[in-house]
Formats: sequence, C-alpha cells, structure tokens
Amino acid sequence: MQEPHSNIQRRICFVTDSLDGGGIGVVFLTLARAMRRLGCRVDMFVLCPPLRAMPKGVNVVVAGGKTRGAALTLARFLRRSNPDLIITARDYMSAMAVVSRALAGRRKTPLVWTFHTHHSLDFKHKPLGRRLIAWLAMKLSFAADHLVCVSRGVARDLEQAHRATQGRTRTIYNPVERPRVLPTPAHPWCAPSQVPVVVICGRLVAQKGVDVAISAFARLRADHHVRLLILGDGPLRADLQHQIDQTGYAEDIKCLGAVDAPADYMKDAACLVVSSHWEGFGMVIAEAMSVGCPVISTDCPSGPREVLGNGAYGTLVPVGDVAALAQVIATVLVTPTDTSDAKQSLGRFDPEMIARAYLDLA
Repeated sequence: MQEPHSNIQRRICFVTDSLDGGGIGVVFLTLARAMRRLGCRVDMFVLCPPLRAMPKGVNVVVAGGKTRGAALTLARFLRRSNPDLIITARDYMSAMAVVSRALAGRRKTPLVWTFHTHHSLDFKHKPLGRRLIAWLAMKLSFAADHLVCVSRGVARDLEQAHRATQGRTRTIYNPVERPRVLPTPAHPWCAPSQVPVVVICGRLVAQKGVDVAISAFARLRADHHVRLLILGDGPLRADLQHQIDQTGYAEDIKCLGAVDAPADYMKDAACLVVSSHWEGFGMVIAEAMSVGCPVISTDCPSGPREVLGNGAYGTLVPVGDVAALAQVIATVLVTPTDTSDAKQSLGRFDPEMIARAYLDLA
C-alpha cells in the first residue's frame, strides 16, 4: 500500500502566464523544487519563456502567443501528460485551465485555483477591460476542485466578493526558502562602516505605495543621516525618480532596479520598509525575516499582519501614513532589534510542508 506522502512518479502541472517579475513565479518555483525533492515529476506551463534559471528536473512548456491559443496547446499537453494535479495562478490563466482540462478530457484531474492577492482591491484598481476579463474568469471558479488562498485575509475577502466561492476556500501559506546570501555587502552603502540603509523591495506600481515610503524617508532624512535603496522596477520608475529628485536628498537615495538576490541587500540593512496599499501574502517580508532584517510594513489587506504574527515579528503602521512610517523607521534606527523569534516563526512556511499540503489535494 502506498504511503500517504509517497509521491514517486506523481505528475504535477503548474499553469501561469510568467515565472518572471513577481511573487507568483517565486512561489511556483519554490513549490516545484520542494515537489521534486518529494519525488514528483513537475511541469511548468507558461505563456512566455522564463528568464530565470529553472529547478533541476522541471519540465518547462512554453505556449507562446495569447491566452486563447494557449488553451488548445495546454489541452493537448494535458491529454498527453495526464497529470495527477493541476495548480494554476492568475484568474484568466486559471479560467483557461478549466477550459483546457475539459477539452483534454481530463475533468477528473483535480484543479487547484490559487489566489495570491487581496482580490477586491486588486479588481478595483484594474483597468476596465481587465476588470471585465477578471469578472468573466471568476464565473468559471465553480469548476475548480479547490480554491487555495495564500493568507486568511485573502480567503475572507474572496468569499465576501464572490458568492460562488463561499465555503469553498482554504488557506495554504506560501513556501519560503531560506536564501543563501553573500558573505560580503551587496552594495557599497551596505558596508558596516557606512550610515544605516533602509531597503524597499517590490515592483514599482501603485499597489506598492513606494511614493509614500519616499515621502517618509525624506521626512526622516531631515533629522537622521540615513540612506535608502529601492530594489525593483516597473512603470512608475520615472515618476518616482522625479519625486526623489524633488526631496532634496537624492544623493542618499538609489533606485537599483530589479536585482537577482534581494536578501543580499536586506541582510545588512537597518530595516525593510513595505508601504503597500494591499498585498496577498508579502513574500518580501518573509524573505527579510529569514536573514534577520527588521521589518516595518503597512497593516494593509491582506498578508503582512499574518506573516508578522500580528506585529510580534515586525512593526505594522497604518496605510498611507507618512508621519507614522517615518517615526517608526526612526525608532528602529536607534533601537536594537532581536529578530531571532521572527526567524524561528518561518517554520510555518517550510517548503516541503507547504508542498505536501498541495499534494494532499490530489
């Protein structure tokens, strides 16, 4: 008789648009590595070729083109590969997977539709066309076998926003790997002899509220010798650079763009600041905790409060409150922070434990 968690030759198919430029890619690749260690065969079905390195043994299938054409490509792949479990992300890709599974004649293959952001706020801020696509996609959510949310806040919001999901969601936290970090500073500002450095990490989009963090830093800089490193890229980069130039402290702020290993910068930082208006989980928060970097985050829906243990493992501030954010950063700069409990709390996000939780859905 097979052991409950013996996954030799079990085949798992992940479906998403891209593995680059966001938290979903990090989550899926971490899950893929963990499932490979558990003995599973893993396929990654994506629309565009990944730029980042793939875990050893993971089979990447690139559909190319638009979602509509990819539906037939995925159907053919599912018919040929006959996976034991399909795990999807992003509403339109998940809806496509529902259709592809039916076309492939694999309706009995369990389909897990994952939700990685606070759905109602994300929906509200989408352009009209994308809102329509998201609304139509959610109409197919009844066909998914499991609706997995990456935090309890995301689950509550989803059930409130969509009646068809009520009583059907479950929460499985994101897997968090403890990163290998460089023994040397990742940037000259991070050297021990330098002034304290505050780090921001994330896509430069309205959701992340980086403009709020820059304003808080400017207020802080008026009274403290401190520097700011911004890790990430996005459509607002030029606007944020203009804001930086207007602060009067541009020489103490650097936008480094997207970096391969944010933890290398966080390990030597005075703190990580997350100024988001909404999240789903907050991967960057957990990553900072893993290298002993103090975390200051907005108490936004949803994820940061849960990852930070209701404030036990970091500091929560009101969303959009520049003065409060500046004050808390100032306090962290002069107050030694014990991050040992934060590190120990990451056992909640052990990749193999999280992978097993997904495999139990098959």
